[in-house]
Amino acid sequence: MKALIVDLDGTLVHAEPGEIPVPGFSGCRYMARRSAELLAEISQKLPVIIATGRNARSVGGLTDQLDISFSGFVLENGMIARTSLYAHTENPEDEWAEIARQFPDWRRISGYENCLGMAFARSEEIREKSAGKFLTLPEKPHICIRSLEKYLFIRI
Repeated sequence: MKALIVDLDGTLVHAEPGEIPVPGFSGCRYMARRSAELLAEISQKLPVIIATGRNARSVGGLTDQLDISFSGFVLENGMIARTSLYAHTENPEDEWAEIARQFPDWRRISGYENCLGMAFARSEEIREKSAGKFLTLPEKPHICIRSLEKYLFIRI
């Protein structure tokens, strides 16, 4: 084995209260102290990489509490890959403001660097009405819309 790549939500981090709290957009999740200890041991033998849908700010809420040297990060559902969690590329959130304004009933998720993160509107009627708007977004060379249960990520 050359490296260990681990997911966070549902793998290392769970809704059941545990020793290490990990705040996130949809509430606090928890990591077991034993999981952290095992990751620390493994990181002494193999590179450990986190792959998650979370952004750097959210992942930092966990990694800042751990004494583990992670070798890399795949963030924002694969839209960012890098060796340093805080190696931020300049991509101001205002770049997404025009698209975000078209969905006033949706809640914007801050902290994403390479995409617009939004939480689905609560009303089914609003979600259906919004779906048509995605089809009429100004054409750009690359547009990727990823729907993950109750969240939406748009990359242009």
